Amino acid sequence: MEELLGQGLMALLGTEMMDLSDRIKALYSVMWLPIISAIVGASLLLGVWIGTSFILADGDEQKIRKAKEKLKYCIIGFVVMFMVGALLPLFVAALQGWLAEG
Repeated sequence: MEELLGQGLMALLGTEMMDLSDRIKALYSVMWLPIISAIVGASLLLGVWIGTSFILADGDEQKIRKAKEKLKYCIIGFVVMFMVGALLPLFVAALQGWLAEG
């Protein structure tokens, strides 16, 4: 009896895991493009803001230093965005494979 109950529970969990895998895949495919579009748009606005800061610095060393610091953080942000953009599809595929096996 316990063995039969355990098999039923495992079958139920297996079905739920596959359903979870399908849900993750659907969420990823629906949300990926809007998220990337929003991040690229925000990055463009940030670039315009930093460029304006350089132009308006007008030789003031402190303002130029602040603009350079903003540029440094902007570049770090671009690198992080690129890494997430490259690694997230791999993570989702690995998660789907793991859930499909389970």
